[in-house]
Amino acid sequence: MPAGTVKVNLIGASAIKDSEWIGKGDPYVVIMCGKREVTSNVAKNQGSTPVWNQKFHFYVDDSDTDVQIKIYNENALQTDDIIGTTTISLSDAFSQKKLPVTQYTLEPRGDIGLQISYTPKVKPAVRLTQSFPGPYGSQTHSSPYVQAQPEAKQDGEYFTGHYGQHHGQHHGSSVSFSHDSYLQ
Repeated sequence: MPAGTVKVNLIGASAIKDSEWIGKGDPYVVIMCGKREVTSNVAKNQGSTPVWNQKFHFYVDDSDTDVQIKIYNENALQTDDIIGTTTISLSDAFSQKKLPVTQYTLEPRGDIGLQISYTPKVKPAVRLTQSFPGPYGSQTHSSPYVQAQPEAKQDGEYFTGHYGQHHGQHHGSSVSFSHDSYLQ
């Protein structure tokens, strides 16, 4: 599968095992994708129907093909209990780019609601250069470009890219100037 970013929107779960003897369980989710593993917040006292509403971003490469989900119940005095697992293929996300919220079946029981989307890796754009005659010989003007830069933020969502700057250059000597000053 092509390199890029997978976004997993963890909504909630239903009908999962509540392993507490007294009170309600405190479930949390561990999501593994690519080379990264993340842990959700603990849904305190939410038992078999927890809600998380959290988003996670994973950078994936050509060898990453699935997302692994494990739900645990947090225990204060003992090892946390695993209460559900599933593995989700990313093939639909790679082809459709954004999947609707989907309920995935957990083993041994229950469902987990996720929305998965995929954004292909942004390749650096080509810098366009134009030469034109000037008072000191041939001048070069480069137009702005977008260069890959991970985890810049726009409107609450992560994206890759930042803007380059204008550069002008006089060939054949050490004189340099900005595009804007040349036009004034």
